[in-house]
Amino acid sequence: MEHSRRPNITLVPDTWYDSLLRTEGESTLNNASDYSIFFLIFGEMRDLRIPEGTNIQSRHYILSTIFLNSQSVTKVNFPSEKVRVIVGRFKYPERREGELTVFLHRELEQAHTFNVLERHVLNEDPIRGLVTIYPSFDHLLLFLQEHHNEDETLWEIRNNND
Repeated sequence: MEHSRRPNITLVPDTWYDSLLRTEGESTLNNASDYSIFFLIFGEMRDLRIPEGTNIQSRHYILSTIFLNSQSVTKVNFPSEKVRVIVGRFKYPERREGELTVFLHRELEQAHTFNVLERHVLNEDPIRGLVTIYPSFDHLLLFLQEHHNEDETLWEIRNNND
C-alpha cells in the first residue's frame, strides 16, 4: 500500500438513499466503555436507489464516521438492512488523528442495538488475522477502499448534522 496517498471519497447523492431512511430502522450505538471510540459503518451499494445507467463499480458505501465519548449513546439510520461496523479508538482521542486501533468488526441489522464494552476495547487479540493498528485514519480508509471495493473511491453518505 502506498503510504502517501489519501483516500478518494465521493459523496452519494441524497436521492439515492433519502427515501430509504426510516426512523423505525434506527439502530442504537452504545459506548459503555471508559474510552472515546469511533464507528465506521458500511453497506452495499446495491441497497441504494442508483439511477439506471450509472457506472459504479464500488461494492460498498460508508456513512460519515461516528465518534462517541465514553458512556455515550447515539441513534443511527442507514439504508441497508444489514451493515458492517468497524469500531476503533485513536491513541490520542482528543485530536482524532494519528495512530489508531481497530478492535471490532461486526455485522449489524437495522433497528438493533450495538454495545461496545470495556472488554472489547481492551482485548489484546481483537480481530484474529486482520490488521488492527493503523498509522492514521487515512490509512484505515485506504485499506477499506482497496479491500472492500473494486472502484478507486469510497462512496460516503453524510450524516444530516455534517
